Amino acid sequence: MGWSRRPLRKVRKAIEHSFVVVTMWELRGNYRRMVGFSRATSDRAFNATIWDVVVHPDFQSRGLGKALMKSIVKELRREDISNITLFADPQVVNFYRGLGFRPDPEGIKGMFWYPDSRY
Repeated sequence: MGWSRRPLRKVRKAIEHSFVVVTMWELRGNYRRMVGFSRATSDRAFNATIWDVVVHPDFQSRGLGKALMKSIVKELRREDISNITLFADPQVVNFYRGLGFRPDPEGIKGMFWYPDSRY
């Protein structure tokens, strides 16, 4: 759950095209900054995929990632989405397992196409 630099234009576009977005903010008087963020895309009927679960490094290890996940799953369930997926880097698989996510019991079904792939 890093905080990688991405082009702001693309981040804004990704958020605009997301089904659910959850953010967390630090508030100090008139000062505010985003410290956590998660989003999901969906077919709006059956399936959703959670993306970009990130917590600013200054705020990691405080339970904010867990809170983001609980909040986004709650919102998806409120929309009657029953199949929630995500992609996890190996170093965070146990984090998601602890929140009730399981590896695909039939093996990995996901496939990926990359710009340098032949087509």
